[in-house]
Amino acid sequence: MGVNFDGSMYQGFNFKKEVQDPVGYLINLKIGTQDLAQSFTELVDPEDFSKKVKAVGVVTSCTWDGGLAESITLHFQVSTKNQQDLMVLVNSDLSNTEVEFEYNLYTYDNVEKKYFKCFHTDGKKLKGMVLKNGGNLALSIAQYPDNSVPNPENFAAGISIMPAVDTQVLQWAASVSGKKAMNWGVKTS
Repeated sequence: MGVNFDGSMYQGFNFKKEVQDPVGYLINLKIGTQDLAQSFTELVDPEDFSKKVKAVGVVTSCTWDGGLAESITLHFQVSTKNQQDLMVLVNSDLSNTEVEFEYNLYTYDNVEKKYFKCFHTDGKKLKGMVLKNGGNLALSIAQYPDNSVPNPENFAAGISIMPAVDTQVLQWAASVSGKKAMNWGVKTS
């Protein structure tokens, strides 16, 4: 069993209660020693419309094939500040490819008539490493802003993350009540 999530950039930045499109937030992301800023501070919490979420980015897609040693790939929109920091990382010789990240992905339960977290880290930062394809790191950042949502200015970014050598837990759900914990990573002795 894997995950194939497509989030709405528009709903992420301009949340509307009457719209039920999937929404995702990348809460934290640290690559090497670079902690990206939680630049988006006024995003709506889909589970409680009165609360605000601080995030590094709005997730537009997330895929994971479900295997313990398989990468998680995230595509997300970041602020101008984070675009600049990612641009430096992408154009550097990264000797430290360690990653810490946290995300919450939401979808709508048509039976319960409310949003729920369909794939998330349960408030914990997961550890991994940027995936290498040949000699290239699976890390990207757009040079120009995405005009699909002109305000706030945002840029498309992507990363594929291999799990650290440890067993970590991902939370998956098919509905408000249908939940399952799934392991990611393999601990060695």
